[in-house]
Amino acid sequence: MRVAPPLFSEALHPSLFRKSFLPFISLALQTNPAKVTLPFEFRWEDTDALLDNPSFYVLSPSKGVVPPASKMDISLEFTPTELAVFKRFLVCSFPSLPYGEETRKMTVDATAVRPICHFDLPPSDYRDRREQTNLPALDPKIQVVEIVSVGIGVKNTKRFFVLNPSSSDLDFEWEPLSSDSAPHSLKADAGGLASSHACRDRVASARCASPGAGTPRTGFLPQVEGVRCVNLRGRIAAGRKTEVVLEFLPNKQKTQERLWKFCIPSRKLEQLFLFVGRVKEPHVALDCSSVCFNPVLLGGKVEEVVNIHNKEDIPLSFAFSRKQAESEKSPLPPCLVVSPRHGVLPPNSVTPVRLRFKPEDEKPFKCSLLCRVRQKVRPLSLGVRGAGYSVKHSMVLLNEDGSIRQFASGSQSASLLDFGPLLLGQTRRYLLQLQNAGSFDFRFHWSIQSVSTVSCSPSLSVSPTEGVVETGRNCEVTLTYAPAEISKHEEYLLLCSISGSDPYRIRAQGSCSSPKVSFSFSSHDFGAFVLPPSLFPDLGSVLALSSPSSGGSAISDRVELKITNLDPHHDCFISTPFEKSNVLDVQLVPCSIGPGEKISVTLVFAPKQAKNYRFKIPFSINDRTTAHVTVTGKGIPAR
Repeated sequence: MRVAPPLFSEALHPSLFRKSFLPFISLALQTNPAKVTLPFEFRWEDTDALLDNPSFYVLSPSKGVVPPASKMDISLEFTPTELAVFKRFLVCSFPSLPYGEETRKMTVDATAVRPICHFDLPPSDYRDRREQTNLPALDPKIQVVEIVSVGIGVKNTKRFFVLNPSSSDLDFEWEPLSSDSAPHSLKADAGGLASSHACRDRVASARCASPGAGTPRTGFLPQVEGVRCVNLRGRIAAGRKTEVVLEFLPNKQKTQERLWKFCIPSRKLEQLFLFVGRVKEPHVALDCSSVCFNPVLLGGKVEEVVNIHNKEDIPLSFAFSRKQAESEKSPLPPCLVVSPRHGVLPPNSVTPVRLRFKPEDEKPFKCSLLCRVRQKVRPLSLGVRGAGYSVKHSMVLLNEDGSIRQFASGSQSASLLDFGPLLLGQTRRYLLQLQNAGSFDFRFHWSIQSVSTVSCSPSLSVSPTEGVVETGRNCEVTLTYAPAEISKHEEYLLLCSISGSDPYRIRAQGSCSSPKVSFSFSSHDFGAFVLPPSLFPDLGSVLALSSPSSGGSAISDRVELKITNLDPHHDCFISTPFEKSNVLDVQLVPCSIGPGEKISVTLVFAPKQAKNYRFKIPFSINDRTTAHVTVTGKGIPAR
């Protein structure tokens, strides 16, 4: 199957470029009417049909594949940098075509001349952006130079070079055009410096000339708005370049335009320039617009961190102040500390700022802070909210009779709580109540310090020793005094610490003594008992025989033991662990003896064997101390 030959547009038969040292682009159209793909590849040949790679021609693409029944655009760019012979042959090869049709050749030629003056400027799209506004359109011959300022109040400098490619020195002048002539100049003929037209399309690289290459003569700097030219006059040496310095000091955030005219009087050439000063708001922001602190207990403090993001390539200074009318100059409130309050934001950085809130009274707090960034028109705003609160608590003593006693907090002198004198083994308790009348929970903690003695196991205990009292609730605390040893006087300092408030101080005291119990005797001898020779009845029979109704001979005896409580204040509990036997019976029912009272305990002795008896009877007093009574007797056989 034969492939149809490609078709080319007339633009490259041959391709001619205008005379210039500036870039020029030509477009060619390659068509593939066949139903299969068409691969192609370009190469350059000089006038002697030798392969060449000219740097002043840029072809794109240099090879590829044209889809079936479609077209492809080929661009050819002419970028001369020196005078030369630019005639070349562009050969396109098609590997899939038959022999004799596989190549196409075309002539490409161009000419170039040196400009009188060349401005080395970067491209600017301001002309296109300006057309989107209501401003009048710019004449295509007017060269645009744009300076972008990050913020206001800072001097911005832009530098570019003016090249003299000719063989003679050139004197130049810069002249600002008045605002009255500006509208007319926008449409006026821009003059004839041939190289200035297309500088926005390509930037020719240039290095700064050595000192003396250009000799600028600085004149009076006109006080005009917008961009200003520093070196208004100067001389460019032949084949050298000189630097032009522009300054832009904006005081308001708006785009400023100013027409300037570049003149070479010796050649009677002029070129119009539109110097544009544009202000860009610095890209600085806070990571949040407000900070809301949780309620803080009076006397406490809380901290939050706010980050300032600087996404600019330059350092920027900042300072925090309170939002207010310009006539007022009050400092930040004392309860709010900003650290750092001012400083410098490094380029492309994140700077943390700490806000510490320490409320002084119990009320809501609201403050608006302004972070003023140098060169930024509108300050950053940060709202701060918080509230302080206090703990509303009280402590009372609940007496058994239903009365209460109020304790005071924060006093340096401790409140007295007397447990009174106790007997060894006795215990006394007091019930305290912590009350929360506030809007927030609070914690408490008890500590005990012995004042009178140093004891490894203190007689006073608190339960619970710590906890949380919820808002509107009460918590009962039990103080227990249980002395474990005899003491004439014990004193303890109790400290109840309340979170965020003054503590309660209680001085508790008490004493402990042994029970004052008197026994009518500590030992008793029942003597000798004659036992019958035939039978030894049990203790129940003996008691029956010894009773008046039995009429038998007595073989038992009894005695009354008097126990007296000599303590004028405390009851005394008496019991005995002695177990009844068929020989001795201690007839005591555990009981409590009131102050100054006495009881009688019957001891019954009934010997059953002919031997000596001895018993040591223990009496427990308040289940803590023990007193002993010794009982003796003997049985002898009858003769």
